Amino acid sequence: MAWKEFAMAEDPDWFAGNYEYQVPIFVLTDKAPKKHPKETDKLTFTFVTDGIKNAIRQAKAAAGDKNVTIIGRVATVQQVLNAGFADELH
Repeated sequence: MAWKEFAMAEDPDWFAGNYEYQVPIFVLTDKAPKKHPKETDKLTFTFVTDGIKNAIRQAKAAAGDKNVTIIGRVATVQQVLNAGFADELH
C-alpha cells in the first residue's frame, strides 16, 4: 500500500478489525507516521522507507505461499512493473 492510500483514512486505527483484508500491510513511504496505528493479531503495519524492492521482499516473506497484493497509485504500480515484480495486473 502506498502512503497516500494509507493516509486517506480519517482514523488509521480504523483498519484494525474493520478493513476487509486482515493481513500484514506494508506501506511504502518516505517516513513512518508519528503514531503507529492500532494492530490486531492478523493485521499489522510495516512502514517501508527504503524502496519498493524491500517492501516487496518483506511482503513476500510475510505471505509465505500466499499471494501479495499491491494497492497503490500509478507511480507505485509503475515501480512494481519496472522492478519486474508483477505476475498479474487487475
